Amino acid sequence: MKYFFLIIALFTQTACSIKNSHTIKWRTASENQNYGYDVYRSESSEGPFDKVTKTPIIGAGTTDLISSYKFIDKDVKKGKDYYYYIESISENGKRKKFTPVKKNTIKTEPSLN
Repeated sequence: MKYFFLIIALFTQTACSIKNSHTIKWRTASENQNYGYDVYRSESSEGPFDKVTKTPIIGAGTTDLISSYKFIDKDVKKGKDYYYYIESISENGKRKKFTPVKKNTIKTEPSLN
């Protein structure tokens, strides 16, 4: 029997809003047998969450080097709250949610009266 362990050491995760998009960035301190990542989004912290990456963001495989990643979500509306999490995918297809849910909002422009 062959055992598999997907080990990812998360270094940082940030989310920021620019115009009508959200940019989700994360860095890993190390990865082991990591194929890539999918990003999930919801309008509620409790879900349900939908996958917003069309294809996985390719990971670094196995490395002890810091790796940086980002995903730009362009399908968002001003004034709405969105919640995100990142799921890692191992080289043998196993998936694991490895980040906490992060909230992000695109602010509405103030009206000038």
